[in-house]
Amino acid sequence: AGTAAASTNNKIGSAGISWGARLMPVRVLDETGVGSAENLAAGINWAAANGAHIILLSFGGKSYSQVLQDAINDAHSAGALVIAAAGNCRVEYYTWSWWRDYCTEDNPTMYPAAMANVLAVSATHIGDAYTRYSQYGDHIDLAAPGGDMQWYHDGDGILSTLPTYDEAYLTNPDSPFSYSKEYDEMRGTSQAAAHVAGVAALVWSAETGLTADQLQARLQDTSVDLGPAGWDPVYGWGRLDALNAVLPSVPPLLAPVLNPIDNADGDDDYTVTWESVERADNYVLEEATRVDFGDAIQIYAGDALEFDITKQPYGLYYYLSLIHI
Repeated sequence: AGTAAASTNNKIGSAGISWGARLMPVRVLDETGVGSAENLAAGINWAAANGAHIILLSFGGKSYSQVLQDAINDAHSAGALVIAAAGNCRVEYYTWSWWRDYCTEDNPTMYPAAMANVLAVSATHIGDAYTRYSQYGDHIDLAAPGGDMQWYHDGDGILSTLPTYDEAYLTNPDSPFSYSKEYDEMRGTSQAAAHVAGVAALVWSAETGLTADQLQARLQDTSVDLGPAGWDPVYGWGRLDALNAVLPSVPPLLAPVLNPIDNADGDDDYTVTWESVERADNYVLEEATRVDFGDAIQIYAGDALEFDITKQPYGLYYYLSLIHI
């Protein structure tokens, strides 16, 4: 929830990707993190019926469920984008007992990530490559930052909000999933999937007319291709790119309009002014003696809307105001 939509510009904790998005928490698991397919399906049905646009499923198991698939299909038909974490059992060599209990085989097919009408997300680390835990397969659609699985190494996790559970929350008090603080780094395909959910909300907020399928295509088409060219089972269509995904939804910035130059007395001092452009913070002014601007030089860059010309030699001059990117 924090990765996708935590409030920002408040000097507290961390910032969510789509900080204006609304969250609909739907509990489908018990206090030990276990739930039936029927409960999961009921939660998805409830979310879709109550207007959820994006449904994030950060859970998984090795058993296929038609009941769960039917709920996902219904949510998709209702217009929701369903996103799921690929799973954290890429390899089965971890020495932690709790991990061995969870990952009993290498890269098992995990559901709901492998179900139809689901955007399945694998995880990358700070080096822009797959993490040692991130699962892969024919169903992977996108990769996103999930942090590396080094519990003793700070700096390559996903800093976000945490539930303030007591150490006794889990039956294993030594588990790194037991927390008693509000913010920390976490790692996993759940964190990667939350990034995708946040960017999906960000794009949808800027372009509300997109369908869920169009939104998924946008996220995939604007991703950064990693691994073999095109789709592959590790990164899907590539690593999520928020800026690339949002840019097509943002109207292009127009060139500033120059105002007529007032130099009634014909002297060598005058002022060039231009109109402001929405969403533009800085401007550039170019000057030339040729109408094709073949000899243009930059004479100003900044946030002002005017520039004074002084002691200008006699002649004909052309001006062009641009937005400074």
